[in-house]
Amino acid sequence: MKIAATTVSQDIKQNVSISLFKGRFYERISKVANAGFDGIELLVLDPSHLDPIEVLSSVQEFGLTIAAIGTGVQASLGKLTLVSSDPAIEKRALLRAYEIIDFAAACKTPIVTLGSFRGYLPKISKCNRNHFKTILAKLANFAGERKVSIAVEPVNRYENNFMNTANEVIELLDELSYSNLGLLLDTFHMNIEEGSIEKTIESASPFLLHVHIGDSNRLPPGQGHFPFQLMIQSLRSIGYESWLSAELLAKPDPDIAGFTTGEYLCELLSCPCE
Repeated sequence: MKIAATTVSQDIKQNVSISLFKGRFYERISKVANAGFDGIELLVLDPSHLDPIEVLSSVQEFGLTIAAIGTGVQASLGKLTLVSSDPAIEKRALLRAYEIIDFAAACKTPIVTLGSFRGYLPKISKCNRNHFKTILAKLANFAGERKVSIAVEPVNRYENNFMNTANEVIELLDELSYSNLGLLLDTFHMNIEEGSIEKTIESASPFLLHVHIGDSNRLPPGQGHFPFQLMIQSLRSIGYESWLSAELLAKPDPDIAGFTTGEYLCELLSCPCE
Protein backbone atom coordinates (compact mmCIF):
# COMPACT_ATOMS: atom_id res chain seq x y z
CA MET A 1 0.00 0.00 0.00
CA LYS A 2 1.01 3.60 -0.67
CA ILE A 3 0.23 6.74 1.30
CA ALA A 4 -0.98 10.11 0.02
CA ALA A 5 -1.59 13.51 1.59
CA THR A 6 -4.63 15.59 0.67
CA THR A 7 -3.76 19.16 -0.28
CA VAL A 8 -5.30 21.93 -2.38
CA SER A 9 -4.25 22.87 -5.90
CA GLN A 10 -2.93 26.28 -6.90
CA ASP A 11 -6.37 27.56 -7.93
CA ILE A 12 -7.68 27.49 -4.34
CA LYS A 13 -6.85 30.55 -2.25
CA GLN A 14 -9.38 29.98 0.54
CA ASN A 15 -8.63 28.05 3.69
CA VAL A 16 -9.64 24.40 3.39
CA SER A 17 -9.83 22.54 6.69
CA ILE A 18 -8.57 19.20 5.29
CA SER A 19 -5.64 20.58 3.26
CA LEU A 20 -2.36 19.32 4.74
CA PHE A 21 0.85 21.38 4.84
CA LYS A 22 1.37 25.14 4.58
CA GLY A 23 2.92 27.40 1.95
CA ARG A 24 2.74 27.76 -1.79
CA PHE A 25 2.02 24.66 -3.85
CA TYR A 26 5.68 23.90 -4.56
CA GLU A 27 6.54 24.20 -0.85
CA ARG A 28 3.68 21.94 0.15
CA ILE A 29 4.67 19.26 -2.34
CA SER A 30 8.22 19.36 -0.97
CA LYS A 31 6.85 18.85 2.56
CA VAL A 32 4.64 15.96 1.40
CA ALA A 33 7.74 14.16 0.11
CA ASN A 34 9.78 14.97 3.24
CA ALA A 35 6.99 13.60 5.45
CA GLY A 36 7.31 10.18 3.82
CA PHE A 37 4.25 10.22 1.58
CA ASP A 38 4.27 8.57 -1.84
CA GLY A 39 1.75 10.90 -3.44
CA ILE A 40 -0.93 13.55 -3.11
CA GLU A 41 -4.68 13.64 -3.40
CA LEU A 42 -5.25 16.95 -5.12
CA LEU A 43 -8.31 19.06 -4.27
CA VAL A 44 -9.27 21.02 -7.38
CA LEU A 45 -11.87 23.80 -7.56
CA ASP A 46 -11.70 25.07 -11.16
CA PRO A 47 -9.51 23.00 -13.50
CA SER A 48 -9.64 25.71 -16.17
CA HIS A 49 -7.26 27.75 -13.98
CA LEU A 50 -4.67 24.98 -13.92
CA ASP A 51 -2.10 23.62 -16.34
CA PRO A 52 -2.13 19.83 -15.82
CA ILE A 53 1.34 19.42 -17.34
CA GLU A 54 2.76 21.99 -14.92
CA VAL A 55 0.96 20.41 -11.94
CA LEU A 56 2.14 16.92 -12.85
CA SER A 57 5.71 18.10 -13.43
CA SER A 58 5.83 19.79 -10.00
CA VAL A 59 4.60 16.64 -8.29
CA GLN A 60 6.92 14.31 -10.18
CA GLU A 61 9.92 16.51 -9.42
CA PHE A 62 9.72 15.26 -5.83
CA GLY A 63 9.20 11.63 -6.84
CA LEU A 64 5.50 11.75 -6.01
CA THR A 65 2.34 10.59 -7.79
CA ILE A 66 -1.07 12.22 -8.01
CA ALA A 67 -3.08 9.45 -6.37
CA ALA A 68 -6.51 10.98 -6.96
CA ILE A 69 -8.38 14.18 -7.68
CA GLY A 70 -10.70 15.11 -4.81
CA THR A 71 -13.99 16.90 -5.43
CA GLY A 72 -15.18 17.85 -1.93
CA VAL A 73 -14.37 21.54 -2.42
CA GLN A 74 -16.98 21.71 -5.20
CA ALA A 75 -19.69 21.55 -2.54
CA SER A 76 -17.97 23.48 0.25
CA LEU A 77 -16.42 26.29 -1.80
CA GLY A 78 -18.00 26.12 -5.24
CA LYS A 79 -21.55 25.52 -3.93
CA LEU A 80 -22.01 22.95 -6.67
CA THR A 81 -23.61 19.54 -6.21
CA LEU A 82 -24.58 16.93 -8.78
CA VAL A 83 -28.00 16.57 -7.14
CA SER A 84 -29.80 19.79 -6.25
CA SER A 85 -33.28 21.25 -6.06
CA ASP A 86 -31.99 23.85 -8.53
CA PRO A 87 -31.57 22.43 -12.07
CA ALA A 88 -29.11 25.21 -12.95
CA ILE A 89 -26.77 24.09 -10.15
CA GLU A 90 -27.02 20.49 -11.33
CA LYS A 91 -26.13 21.52 -14.88
CA ARG A 92 -23.08 23.53 -13.78
CA ALA A 93 -21.99 20.72 -11.44
CA LEU A 94 -22.15 18.12 -14.20
CA LEU A 95 -20.06 20.31 -16.51
CA ARG A 96 -17.56 20.85 -13.69
CA ALA A 97 -17.39 17.09 -13.10
CA TYR A 98 -16.55 16.58 -16.78
CA GLU A 99 -13.80 19.21 -16.50
CA ILE A 100 -12.35 17.49 -13.43
CA ILE A 101 -12.33 14.12 -15.20
CA ASP A 102 -10.55 15.67 -18.19
CA PHE A 103 -8.04 17.25 -15.81
CA ALA A 104 -7.45 13.90 -14.09
CA ALA A 105 -6.83 12.23 -17.44
CA ALA A 106 -4.37 14.97 -18.45
CA CYS A 107 -2.54 14.49 -15.14
CA LYS A 108 -2.43 10.72 -15.71
CA THR A 109 -4.43 10.33 -12.50
CA PRO A 110 -6.55 7.17 -12.44
CA ILE A 111 -9.17 8.15 -9.83
CA VAL A 112 -11.64 10.96 -9.17
CA THR A 113 -13.26 10.74 -5.74
CA LEU A 114 -16.96 11.47 -5.26
CA GLY A 115 -18.30 12.19 -1.79
CA SER A 116 -20.11 15.37 -0.74
CA PHE A 117 -20.04 16.65 -4.34
CA ARG A 118 -22.91 14.29 -5.12
CA GLY A 119 -25.24 16.49 -3.09
CA TYR A 120 -28.15 16.07 -0.70
CA LEU A 121 -31.42 14.57 -1.92
CA PRO A 122 -34.29 17.06 -1.51
CA LYS A 123 -36.45 14.05 -0.60
CA ILE A 124 -35.52 10.40 -0.08
CA SER A 125 -37.33 8.51 -2.80
CA LYS A 126 -36.70 5.89 -5.46
CA CYS A 127 -37.20 8.58 -8.11
CA ASN A 128 -34.52 10.86 -6.62
CA ARG A 129 -32.13 7.95 -6.15
CA ASN A 130 -32.63 6.98 -9.79
CA HIS A 131 -31.96 10.58 -10.79
CA PHE A 132 -28.54 10.40 -9.14
CA LYS A 133 -28.01 6.97 -10.67
CA THR A 134 -28.56 8.49 -14.14
CA ILE A 135 -26.04 11.25 -13.41
CA LEU A 136 -23.48 8.74 -12.16
CA ALA A 137 -23.92 6.66 -15.31
CA LYS A 138 -23.18 9.76 -17.43
CA LEU A 139 -20.01 10.38 -15.44
CA ALA A 140 -18.95 6.74 -15.71
CA ASN A 141 -19.34 6.79 -19.50
CA PHE A 142 -17.43 10.06 -19.83
CA ALA A 143 -14.67 8.92 -17.47
CA GLY A 144 -14.40 5.49 -19.04
CA GLU A 145 -13.56 7.00 -22.41
CA ARG A 146 -10.65 8.77 -20.68
CA LYS A 147 -9.51 5.73 -18.69
CA VAL A 148 -10.43 7.38 -15.38
CA SER A 149 -12.26 5.63 -12.53
CA ILE A 150 -14.72 7.22 -10.12
CA ALA A 151 -14.56 6.16 -6.47
CA VAL A 152 -17.90 6.76 -4.74
CA GLU A 153 -17.62 7.47 -1.02
CA PRO A 154 -20.22 6.61 1.64
CA VAL A 155 -20.68 9.76 3.74
CA ASN A 156 -22.10 9.56 7.26
CA ARG A 157 -25.74 10.37 8.05
CA TYR A 158 -24.88 13.69 9.73
CA GLU A 159 -23.39 15.06 6.51
CA ASN A 160 -25.52 13.40 3.83
CA ASN A 161 -28.92 11.77 3.55
CA PHE A 162 -28.23 8.95 1.09
CA MET A 163 -25.52 6.35 0.46
CA ASN A 164 -24.26 6.53 4.05
CA THR A 165 -22.92 2.98 4.21
CA ALA A 166 -20.64 0.86 2.07
CA ASN A 167 -23.47 -1.60 1.35
CA GLU A 168 -25.69 1.19 -0.02
CA VAL A 169 -22.95 2.25 -2.43
CA ILE A 170 -22.17 -1.36 -3.38
CA GLU A 171 -25.85 -1.94 -4.20
CA LEU A 172 -25.79 1.03 -6.58
CA LEU A 173 -22.50 -0.08 -8.16
CA ASP A 174 -23.99 -3.53 -8.73
CA GLU A 175 -27.00 -2.00 -10.48
CA LEU A 176 -24.86 0.15 -12.77
CA SER A 177 -22.14 -2.44 -13.53
CA TYR A 178 -19.53 -0.03 -14.88
CA SER A 179 -15.98 -1.35 -14.63
CA ASN A 180 -14.64 2.14 -13.85
CA LEU A 181 -17.04 2.78 -10.95
CA GLY A 182 -15.86 1.69 -7.52
CA LEU A 183 -15.95 2.31 -3.80
CA LEU A 184 -14.01 4.67 -1.56
CA LEU A 185 -13.90 3.80 2.15
CA ASP A 186 -13.22 6.61 4.62
CA THR A 187 -12.26 5.54 8.13
CA PHE A 188 -13.94 8.58 9.73
CA HIS A 189 -17.29 7.76 8.10
CA MET A 190 -16.79 4.02 8.68
CA ASN A 191 -16.39 4.63 12.41
CA ILE A 192 -19.87 6.21 12.47
CA GLU A 193 -21.79 3.98 10.06
CA GLU A 194 -20.22 0.52 9.85
CA GLY A 195 -20.80 -2.20 12.42
CA SER A 196 -17.67 -4.21 11.58
CA ILE A 197 -14.44 -3.00 9.99
CA GLU A 198 -13.47 -6.53 8.88
CA LYS A 199 -16.86 -7.39 7.35
CA THR A 200 -17.14 -4.02 5.59
CA ILE A 201 -13.72 -4.38 3.98
CA GLU A 202 -14.45 -7.99 3.03
CA SER A 203 -17.72 -6.93 1.34
CA ALA A 204 -15.95 -4.03 -0.35
CA SER A 205 -13.22 -6.22 -1.81
CA PRO A 206 -14.51 -6.46 -5.42
CA PHE A 207 -15.22 -2.72 -5.57
CA LEU A 208 -12.57 -1.02 -3.44
CA LEU A 209 -10.54 1.62 -5.32
CA HIS A 210 -9.36 4.05 -2.66
CA VAL A 211 -9.18 4.57 1.13
CA HIS A 212 -9.34 7.83 3.08
CA ILE A 213 -7.60 7.99 6.45
CA GLY A 214 -8.75 10.05 9.41
CA ASP A 215 -9.27 9.04 13.03
CA SER A 216 -12.66 8.68 14.74
CA ASN A 217 -12.60 12.42 15.54
CA ARG A 218 -11.26 13.26 12.04
CA LEU A 219 -7.90 14.24 13.53
CA PRO A 220 -4.59 12.63 12.50
CA PRO A 221 -4.49 8.86 13.12
CA GLY A 222 -3.60 7.91 16.66
CA GLN A 223 -5.54 10.80 18.19
CA GLY A 224 -8.87 8.97 18.34
CA HIS A 225 -9.97 5.38 18.72
CA PHE A 226 -10.24 4.01 15.18
CA PRO A 227 -8.56 0.53 14.96
CA PHE A 228 -6.05 1.23 12.21
CA GLN A 229 -4.02 -1.94 12.73
CA LEU A 230 -7.17 -4.03 12.32
CA MET A 231 -8.02 -2.07 9.17
CA ILE A 232 -4.57 -2.67 7.64
CA GLN A 233 -4.76 -6.35 8.49
CA SER A 234 -8.19 -6.54 6.82
CA LEU A 235 -7.00 -4.66 3.73
CA ARG A 236 -4.01 -6.98 3.41
CA SER A 237 -6.30 -9.99 3.71
CA ILE A 238 -8.24 -8.91 0.58
CA GLY A 239 -5.04 -8.04 -1.32
CA TYR A 240 -5.62 -4.28 -1.38
CA GLU A 241 -2.43 -2.60 -2.63
CA SER A 242 -3.58 0.89 -3.58
CA TRP A 243 -3.69 4.22 -1.72
CA LEU A 244 -4.26 5.24 1.88
CA SER A 245 -4.99 8.93 1.47
CA ALA A 246 -4.93 11.19 4.53
CA GLU A 247 -8.12 13.24 4.45
CA LEU A 248 -8.49 14.72 7.90
CA LEU A 249 -8.71 17.98 9.82
CA ALA A 250 -5.37 19.76 9.56
CA LYS A 251 -5.07 20.45 13.29
CA PRO A 252 -3.38 21.88 15.27
CA ASP A 253 -1.97 23.27 12.02
CA PRO A 254 -1.49 21.86 8.49
CA ASP A 255 2.25 21.16 8.91
CA ILE A 256 1.99 19.40 12.26
CA ALA A 257 -0.98 17.36 11.07
CA GLY A 258 0.82 16.45 7.85
CA PHE A 259 4.11 15.35 9.39
CA THR A 260 2.37 13.55 12.27
CA THR A 261 0.17 11.64 9.85
CA GLY A 262 3.06 10.74 7.56
CA GLU A 263 5.07 9.34 10.47
CA TYR A 264 2.10 7.37 11.80
CA LEU A 265 1.22 5.82 8.44
CA CYS A 266 4.83 4.89 7.64
CA GLU A 267 5.09 3.10 10.98
CA LEU A 268 1.68 1.48 10.53
CA LEU A 269 2.59 0.01 7.15
CA SER A 270 5.95 -1.24 8.40
CA CYS A 271 4.13 -3.22 11.12
CA PRO A 272 3.07 -6.80 10.27
CA CYS A 273 -0.24 -6.05 12.08
CA GLU A 274 -0.70 -9.68 13.10
